[in-house]
Amino acid sequence: MNPSIATAFTTPRLMNRISTALPLALLALSLSACSAKPTEAPSVDTTATAPTAAEVIRIAPADYAGNRITIATAGPATLSETLEVYGEITLPRNRKRQLSARYPGIVRSVDVRQGDAVKAGDALLTIESSDSLRTYRLTSPIDGIVLELHAGTGESVSDAVLAVVADLSQVNAALTVFASQAGQVALGQAVEVMQSSAADAPIRSKLTYVGAEADSSNRGVSVRAPLDNVDRHWLPGQFVKARIEIRQHSAALAVPADAVQSIDGKPSVFVETPDGLTPQQVRLGAADSANVEILEGIVAGTRVARGNTFMLKSELLTREEE
Repeated sequence: MNPSIATAFTTPRLMNRISTALPLALLALSLSACSAKPTEAPSVDTTATAPTAAEVIRIAPADYAGNRITIATAGPATLSETLEVYGEITLPRNRKRQLSARYPGIVRSVDVRQGDAVKAGDALLTIESSDSLRTYRLTSPIDGIVLELHAGTGESVSDAVLAVVADLSQVNAALTVFASQAGQVALGQAVEVMQSSAADAPIRSKLTYVGAEADSSNRGVSVRAPLDNVDRHWLPGQFVKARIEIRQHSAALAVPADAVQSIDGKPSVFVETPDGLTPQQVRLGAADSANVEILEGIVAGTRVARGNTFMLKSELLTREEE
């Protein structure tokens, strides 16, 4: 039991064991309730019942931060219905250059290494022409990184690609949308892109390309969103996932998603009262990754716990087992 939570009563057993997590399927299913017409906020708290002493989590506001809890006020919010897609990081064609020898000859020196940063005009190779026996420099036409180098000193070269230089300061998230969902996607829609295996915050962008036909290999439609990459956060070929915002829903009453827990198998929030934090069942509407619409159970202005609310639920479970 958390030392900052004081329990002053002998508690009766709760009717049912508290589930360990709010089922994600409940939130996903609630997306289907989205519509363009705003919902009306509950004018009265229609399901609230007086909490028993056993249900009051007595934690002082001064101890909220130490328990990774903050307080949010229930109120209106705009929820985004999104489409989750996957893809990879690619380079725009105009930011990549493949370089070949201007004249057949012999490589006399290799002036860079793979991975080197170069400026426009920097020498990559020095080649002796087979015709004139004069040397000339193969230079980079752009600022960028030497991605590939296919030549060594003394080698004969002709028209093969000898080096590839790319400007990585901007890349594309090349994503695939199922053909059956393509009708929901359009140019200019907001998109959040994230590394599929990292906890980094998603990067926001907008769709700048939507394909006009499905790819015969995967039956998907290609879409793209540009990403700034000055810090080299994204690597070409890297697998990514993304959420495309396909429509918005105005909720008259909503709380942060991390304010909701499942208690006795029913969605609930912990309401701040003079006595402490008490669980209150709610009925959910639409949801997105940030907020959940509340259709019943609390009213606008209600202060609810968010953040580490699983700790509050665990406290109730501990009392049940005592």
